[in-house]
Amino acid sequence: MNVDELISNYPILYHSTAAGNARSIVDHGLWTTAQIADTAQLDPNQTAAMVATPRPRAVKLTHPVLGDVQIRDQSPLRPAMLARCLTDLTPAQWLAMLNDRAFFWLHPSRLHSLLSGRRNRDAEHEVVAVDTASLVDVHHDRIRLSPINSGAVLYPNAAARGSHTFTTVSDYPFAERRRTRPVHGAVAELAVIGGVHDVTAHTIKVQRWAPGPVA
Repeated sequence: MNVDELISNYPILYHSTAAGNARSIVDHGLWTTAQIADTAQLDPNQTAAMVATPRPRAVKLTHPVLGDVQIRDQSPLRPAMLARCLTDLTPAQWLAMLNDRAFFWLHPSRLHSLLSGRRNRDAEHEVVAVDTASLVDVHHDRIRLSPINSGAVLYPNAAARGSHTFTTVSDYPFAERRRTRPVHGAVAELAVIGGVHDVTAHTIKVQRWAPGPVA
């Protein structure tokens, strides 16, 4: 895949977060979970609970820089199933990789599916919409693409995953996947290693999503 294909097919990226987080994101940038945990002045057990195992529920904390933030749960990462579908990484290595990245959906249909699904439809969310061209221009070398939802392993037949799952833009097999999939299914996620601390410079709008099915 080349950058022009990425931008033309997915001109806007969507970062979904818990209601109340967007103010901190706009003011201080989009930090990764690992960065937040490392600088939140927590005791070691609290830090480990955030990053060493899948979080069974959301974590709320007061950060010395970011203020009050909520870290999403990782309940769709069922430990036993995750261990079975990993090809060349341990669960701890997979979690470390996820926790050191900021994630975006590339297509509104995937965002709608997430927010209108059973797990999320009764909660409020905020969505930071980002200009793809602007983000890629600055952070191209740290961008990785995934063909699957890397944070969900809900069923025994979940897709295999490992060090091969995330690739650079140039290595992503977009044309091959488009032969059998619509554009919204060709790429599942865009991740930025180390977060996007200048996300405000790329932001188009911030939208609040109220409980209930998304139209």
